[in-house]
Amino acid sequence: MSGDFLDEVGRLFSLVERDVTYKEIEEGGSPAITIGVRTGDTYTLRGDAYYLLEDLSEMIARPGYAAPGLSLEGARTMLIGACSRSLREGNDSATAWLLEKLASTPERWTVIRPVNLTARDTPFVVGGARIQRGLPDGARDENNELLRADFPAFSISCDVEAWDRDAAILFADRVFLESIAVLQLADRSGQPLVGSAAVTVSEGQQIYSHTTHRSGSVLSAVTSAGELLGSLGALSAAAEKETQTEWERRTLAAARWVAGSRG
Repeated sequence: MSGDFLDEVGRLFSLVERDVTYKEIEEGGSPAITIGVRTGDTYTLRGDAYYLLEDLSEMIARPGYAAPGLSLEGARTMLIGACSRSLREGNDSATAWLLEKLASTPERWTVIRPVNLTARDTPFVVGGARIQRGLPDGARDENNELLRADFPAFSISCDVEAWDRDAAILFADRVFLESIAVLQLADRSGQPLVGSAAVTVSEGQQIYSHTTHRSGSVLSAVTSAGELLGSLGALSAAAEKETQTEWERRTLAAARWVAGSRG
């Protein structure tokens, strides 16, 4: 990171305020974020500090598709963590911690969404994603009723590398988009296939969000051995490739357009 960035991080640390009351924030009229809930153990970023936090978050967020990166929310959380550390251990320790985090290797995540279709029980692969009945190993929780309700039948999953959950879901959704675009060519119902609930698994941890879905059918597209039929198999293979031919790129783009126009 450049010296200018580190100077701005140091300025952010200097603007952190301890134990600002809600009344003071309200009377100040500036946007603010307060961390902590116990009196005597909270700190606030407001006004210039809040705007600086947002600017620095945008500077280090890099949720691009070409390489794993931080989401904007992940970057914000990391900077807030550095502010907290600066209060406990001093600015030098907080800066060193932040630089270490930014230079660290991204984690490997498995991202799973419900996929709403009628298919055979045999697991199969479409592009870079896996589709199976139920949740993959490591993501099951028989005691979680909401999880069972949101994932009643099939799921779609893939593995990605990212620094945080939001970025992992972003990268996975790109994989899902191409995979479902291929698969939806076989579905005549016109229903969106992927639900918006998500389970993310990283180092054994699960994070879950709840929503609702509808169902489509791809029974005619997948054999009992879990293989895609006809041109869908070729498109699936193309979606999984890192380097695609011009025809493959155009066909997948058309499939994404068709999928997007339905939902």
